Amino acid sequence: MAKQPELIAASKISGDMFRRFAVFDTFYLKKRWKSPLLFLVLMTVFSAVCFLFRDRQRGAALLAGVLLGVGLILPLGYVLSFLLSVSKRAKLVNPNRIAYTLHIAQEQIRVLQNNNQITLHWSDVFRAYRVEDGIYLYVNPTRAFLITDPALMDAIWTIFTQQVAAERLFDRRRP
Repeated sequence: MAKQPELIAASKISGDMFRRFAVFDTFYLKKRWKSPLLFLVLMTVFSAVCFLFRDRQRGAALLAGVLLGVGLILPLGYVLSFLLSVSKRAKLVNPNRIAYTLHIAQEQIRVLQNNNQITLHWSDVFRAYRVEDGIYLYVNPTRAFLITDPALMDAIWTIFTQQVAAERLFDRRRP
């Protein structure tokens, strides 16, 4: 097989892309929606139990209302706090600045960022997600690179499908 030329992708990350990535990473990949949902369900069950005893125990209906209110407000506050924090950070992102440059070849991936170079072998790829506006390349569960160049997206994904095991590739685009 003939050696394909190296693809060079300069990643410029917009505020919207940062926001979408943060939501994806936090709620989809790390599944941080589970704790607030579990809290909501438990508080709702406790509230229902208290409400069932409203005729037998004085103040049970009030306690049921308080538990239900807390069960709704705290998870909502968690999600809103996260979204506001991400929105605040997204406003600080300079969409014209190149965050890093990825040199993608058949043998390896080189990432150049602030005069630092990281060389990744294909076996180092933890996961890669193809989304509508880019590729999220995870080198471990906590570190990802966003590939944002629309002109190279299909060519880069083709190389990924050739070099990365299928169980580590996820196409999240809408059909």
